[in-house]
Amino acid sequence: MDEQVIAAPLNELAVRNAKNAGECEELHLGGRSISHLADKNSMKNDFEMFANLEVLWVNDNRLSRLDGISANFRIKVLYAHNNRISSLKDSSIEEMTFLDTLTLYNNKLSDFKGILDILQRRRHLHHLDLFGNPIAEEKDYRLHVIKMLPWLAVLDRHRITEEERAAAYKLKPYF
Repeated sequence: MDEQVIAAPLNELAVRNAKNAGECEELHLGGRSISHLADKNSMKNDFEMFANLEVLWVNDNRLSRLDGISANFRIKVLYAHNNRISSLKDSSIEEMTFLDTLTLYNNKLSDFKGILDILQRRRHLHHLDLFGNPIAEEKDYRLHVIKMLPWLAVLDRHRITEEERAAAYKLKPYF
């Protein structure tokens, strides 16, 4: 069984205190073998001190869930690719009102409808990458995502064309 590794965002700061955490806008936690962003058994969550966090890198870890960062609703860019995330249900993404860029490629996302239901509420989302997940193998996957999230500009690292938007508009509902 894999060892549990909990994120330690304060350790990334040159001066580890609440003032510096509160002023931090970008945090890199990629490639640290992190399995959890917060300790569920502890009342303490260091991410809560990062009130102005806008860009978070948690890519290349062992995360199966994106929870424990609900207090960071100001996040605009979240890099969570190359993890083990299987669902966005009850995740902190639901609190990220201003999310513009979300990379979730190479995870284990398989609930197409559930993922789109959650992402439909993220109206500021313009860049989305879901490549390499089981949902990306669904029939007409790209067109269905474009239909459900018409405000997207880029999907899976490719700009959405007007032709794709027209085709998505004509597509019969998937769900």
